[in-house]
Amino acid sequence: MSLGIPTVASDFGGNKEQIENGVNGLLFRSDDHLSFEEALYKILCEKGLYENEVYPGAKELLAALKTAGKT
Repeated sequence: MSLGIPTVASDFGGNKEQIENGVNGLLFRSDDHLSFEEALYKILCEKGLYENEVYPGAKELLAALKTAGKT
């Protein structure tokens, strides 16, 4: 995420705590392969999703980590 790479992760475990769906990445239901396909499709094909939603969220996360001295 902090590298500006689109993040697609399952909604299992701690992923839900790190990724806000549609803000700094996309989450898919871990028990549903179609949900995974939909998330990949969105990140690859929906014009503006990455630039307008996911990437700005990743930049905010990186700034927060720098402020907290985590990077």
